[in-house]
Amino acid sequence: MDQGLRSVKVPILFGEHLSDRKLVGFIEDCRRMVGDDIKLSLDFGYRWRDWQDAAWLLKRIDDCRIAFAEAPLWHDDLHGHRKLAEVSPVKVGGAEFAVSRWEVRDWLETGGVSLVQPGISRAGGFTELMRIAEMCEMYGASLIPHSYATGITDICNIHLQAACLTIPMVEFRSSRLGPSRLRTELVSPAEPDIKDGLIALPDAPG
Repeated sequence: MDQGLRSVKVPILFGEHLSDRKLVGFIEDCRRMVGDDIKLSLDFGYRWRDWQDAAWLLKRIDDCRIAFAEAPLWHDDLHGHRKLAEVSPVKVGGAEFAVSRWEVRDWLETGGVSLVQPGISRAGGFTELMRIAEMCEMYGASLIPHSYATGITDICNIHLQAACLTIPMVEFRSSRLGPSRLRTELVSPAEPDIKDGLIALPDAPG
């Protein structure tokens, strides 16, 4: 929040060390910590095998106003994702490891999710992500491109968002949370200047 962000995603990677019941309290604490004006999303890191277990928790955190739930079920469980999306009060995301628009289409049609998260470096580059963004428009879905390790994918996603109507925000992990030469030495400036949740589109040579 000190970095000027208006949206925060919390990784829920406790595994069996925290029960679903206790996890509800943890998520409630997260909402209290960030306040009412910050968008709060959750990355469950493929926590559940059974969509009903995921549904039990998502229904109990409805009051926390969660923007979306990323990776609640195992990646290949498209039918489970559809069943979960049909009953969840929280938007369900998926397709983080999807390659090409064809796999993303499976997530939209079979998986029934309304948010897809393929990465530009894995799914096919700018051209394929543009196609996926256009496909999301036809399906009434959103695209938030996956980004984690490098400053290069961050800058790519910023430019991609500027060109696509279906990308509401981009994923950004500051090196302040985990210093890495992949972030500080691959791009210049090392990190974009964030003001009130917004980044000016870079216009220097790439």
